[in-house]
Amino acid sequence: MSAPPIRDLDAPEERSGQRSSRMLVLAVALALLAGGGAAVLKQVMGPSAQARPENLVLAVDPDAQPDGEALRARLLERLIEDSRLEPNPARLPAFQSFVMPCRRPGVPCSEVLARLQQDGVPWSLVRAFAAALPPRADADADTLLLPAFAGDDPQHALQALEVLRERRRAEIGSSTSCGCGFGLLPRDPVGDAWLIAFSADGVSGLAWDPREVDGGWVLGVSKAEGGSALLKRRISIGEAPPEVRATADGPAAGRRSQTLPPRPDTEPD
Repeated sequence: MSAPPIRDLDAPEERSGQRSSRMLVLAVALALLAGGGAAVLKQVMGPSAQARPENLVLAVDPDAQPDGEALRARLLERLIEDSRLEPNPARLPAFQSFVMPCRRPGVPCSEVLARLQQDGVPWSLVRAFAAALPPRADADADTLLLPAFAGDDPQHALQALEVLRERRRAEIGSSTSCGCGFGLLPRDPVGDAWLIAFSADGVSGLAWDPREVDGGWVLGVSKAEGGSALLKRRISIGEAPPEVRATADGPAAGRRSQTLPPRPDTEPD
């Protein structure tokens, strides 16, 4: 009788089973996020007559109806928890899985947006998600970001403004007299909107004296040592967005005007 062969200790171990398991779990999760989880789970996780060691076989009731919505909710909670440790949540593997359904309206996207608006969700995740939304979801991005202007964290408001400007959701002008930008957001407001003024370097202080004049607004922005780098005021919009000027003799926001220096990068918390 010959002795059994001796395994080469330097040879890589077989990992096909692990790869198959990971790919299968990922496929199931993505299918659930797309809304077809119950059917996929029933097909993939049912009893297998040809089970092999490298297959992932789970003993489940073939007539069970898995709750795809509940699984999506658990995965989202995990993403929220992971975002507390990852400075850039867009790097997390599950991030794009929740952004992709928002390419078109539907329940999966609505559920994510509703959860992200609740208390306790890391601001870094809210900001990253709003920035990653497709152009057709501008209104959803507004819904996530505009509450930052009502909050008491000026850095969050500055970061929200940065994303809104990148998405072209702010009607912005600039003034060299104050070294500032100013304007109205969102671009096509309904009901409420925000008058804003912000320093070009994101640090220098500003002061203002907003006054409503002939259906528009003159902000009266000036440099002010010790002032805020971002000034904001909520207003109610009538039938049409008002014209906004930094000073009475300056150009209105959105019209051709002096160009501000490059905007500084603002890192999320």
